[in-house]
Amino acid sequence: MATSPLVGRWTGGQSAGVMAVGDAAGDALSCTNIVWDASDQQDSTRVQGPFTATCSNGIQLAGSALGEVSGDTVTITGTGTGQYGGAPCAFTIASTGTAQGTLLTFPYTATTCLGPFSGTTVLQRSALPLPPVPSVAECGGSGGDAVVECVAALYPSRLAANVSHDERVANMVFLRDRIIERGRCKGMDLAWNLKRGVGPHSIDALAWRTNGGDEVVDIGVGYDDTSRPLELQWLIVAGPPGYDRYTPAFSCS
Repeated sequence: MATSPLVGRWTGGQSAGVMAVGDAAGDALSCTNIVWDASDQQDSTRVQGPFTATCSNGIQLAGSALGEVSGDTVTITGTGTGQYGGAPCAFTIASTGTAQGTLLTFPYTATTCLGPFSGTTVLQRSALPLPPVPSVAECGGSGGDAVVECVAALYPSRLAANVSHDERVANMVFLRDRIIERGRCKGMDLAWNLKRGVGPHSIDALAWRTNGGDEVVDIGVGYDDTSRPLELQWLIVAGPPGYDRYTPAFSCS
C-alpha cells in the first residue's frame, strides 16, 4: 500500500474563527499549539490520528481527525472533547481545503457546546518525526492483558470518543482483529467468536482456545457508548463460545 501524503506530524501556530450567530459574526475563537499526528493510515489516501490544541478562554481541545486527500484537495473531519471551565465540551469539525507542498490550508466549520464556529486553519508539516509506537517485539508479556494494552498503545486514534456508531463499530472490528493477530503472534490460539455459538462474528469479543476448551473473551468496555473513549479489556465471560478460525494473512515481524 502506498503511503498517504498526509502521513506525518502537522502543526499550526494559530487558527482564527468566529461564532456564527444567525447572519452575524459573534464571539471570536483563536487556537494555538495545534498538533495533528496523522499516523494511522487507512489506505493510500486516508489517514487518521489524534490532535490537540489550546484555544482562547483556556479551552483545551483533544480529539481524533480523519483526513482524505484527492489531488490537491484535502477533506478533514474530526471529533473530540474540550475542557471549558472544568466541564467537558464535545465538538465536531469538518473542512475541505487544499494541500500545497508542506502546507494544509482549510476553512472549517465546527459544532461545539458553545455554538457553531467557522474559520480558517493553516497546518505545516513538521520536521519532527511522529512519536514512536511500540513494535510487536516491544509488547511485553504474552497474556491477554498485555496484548490488549499493546494494541491500545499502537492505535490510539481508534479509541476516540464522539464518533458515529458506524465508525465506532469499524474501529472495534479493526482492534478486535489486531488483538487476535498479536495474540496469535504471542502463541495464543485466538479466533473470531460466533455469537451464541452460531454467528455472526462478535464485534467486541473473541474466542480463545486454551486448556482443551474454548473461552469467550470480552475485549471492549461499553463499546457502543460512542460518547466516551473506547476502552479495551481482557475479560472472560459466560456464554457459548463459537471458535471460528482467523483466516486473513498477517505478519508477526
